[in-house]
Amino acid sequence: MVYGLALTLVMYNCSKGDPLGPNEKIMDGLKKIEMEKVEIEKSEPAKSTPGSFEASAKVAEIEKLVAQITPSGAIPANLKTSIEELSSVLNTTEVAALSGISPQTLAAMESGAEAPANIRAILEKVANDPRLKAYMNNVVLPTLDESPLVDKTKGLQIPKNARITSDPLSQCLNVVENQYNATVTTLQSNRTTQLAQVEATYQQTLTNNAATETSCISTATARYQPLRDAAQVSKAAAAAALEAAKSSLPLATYTTLKAMLNLGTVVFITQLNNFETTDKKVCTQTKLVNNNNALTARNNSNAAVELAYQNALAQANAAKAAAIALCEEQHDQG
Repeated sequence: MVYGLALTLVMYNCSKGDPLGPNEKIMDGLKKIEMEKVEIEKSEPAKSTPGSFEASAKVAEIEKLVAQITPSGAIPANLKTSIEELSSVLNTTEVAALSGISPQTLAAMESGAEAPANIRAILEKVANDPRLKAYMNNVVLPTLDESPLVDKTKGLQIPKNARITSDPLSQCLNVVENQYNATVTTLQSNRTTQLAQVEATYQQTLTNNAATETSCISTATARYQPLRDAAQVSKAAAAAALEAAKSSLPLATYTTLKAMLNLGTVVFITQLNNFETTDKKVCTQTKLVNNNNALTARNNSNAAVELAYQNALAQANAAKAAAIALCEEQHDQG
């Protein structure tokens, strides 16, 4: 475009005695220089993989069987097998620790408190023993792909402006200078407008990301409460049946059964709390990744706008140089 404009200007042969004649051609070329409209880069949302939480079938079966214990103390055969399994892995001190977990401790854990140290040690032992591993819930934690957007601003080449003398030598040069300034002002205005659009898009994305995080956390809270409510109903029924038969059961059997119920409860609470916490962390991490992607997209868009401006400015400078040369040539002809 620039070379075509310069060629047009050089080939234009003005008439002697008409010093302002070439200015129409010169002005027309400068007026036609425009800044490219940059398409704002979109911020791609982070990709995540939802997790899954499946309550232990072993614990559910134990609670069902304990709930069937009659006040006379009759124990289902399958439950006797589970009692033997637990007793073969945990010693009497560990069984007593599980059996002695208070309702206050369980309530505190429901609210997010960590299990006591001795109980945590027992949980680790249970998780690593194939005979009791079935007490653990089937958990797949959610994950987040934190792959960032590509920063396109590195190595960006901004064209150098032509070095132009701005000393007007004649009325012709004054007209060229005035039109050049008007063109640059328009380019600067366009740059400001496009940068403002980029910033508005970025800020709106941040607002949307914050709202999405809030909704995500709220949804997670609502998602897990029904699981807790259902578990409490099952566990309460089993605990009530066990207490009703306590006087008819040998102390060791009662203690082991209560330890089994508490083990299932503690495992459930611990794993569900951890799962919910991780799920909510993914909500927040997703926002942070999306915000970072939005920032990269904004920087890329700003760089593209600046490049478009500098390209247009370079064209204006080159056109101005060609126009000045033609004015000087015309002046010499005069």
